[in-house]
Amino acid sequence: MSRYFFDTFDGSAHVTDETGAELDDIRAVRRRASRALAEMAAEAVPIEDRLELFVDVRDATGAKVLKARAIFEMFE
Repeated sequence: MSRYFFDTFDGSAHVTDETGAELDDIRAVRRRASRALAEMAAEAVPIEDRLELFVDVRDATGAKVLKARAIFEMFE
């Protein structure tokens, strides 16, 4: 198992993960990043027509191992 850190950005605030999570492999990292984006999306209230949500994943050495992004677009 390795420790991974999930830093997030919701369009207005950047949150650095100081705790991290012990995960088995990159597949588990992808699942965790996807869940984080889904949780952020559930809480998001887009003020403009487009909102991008990001999760940047670092390993214990600080190296980036994954970037996940979700995009909201509103149309009238």
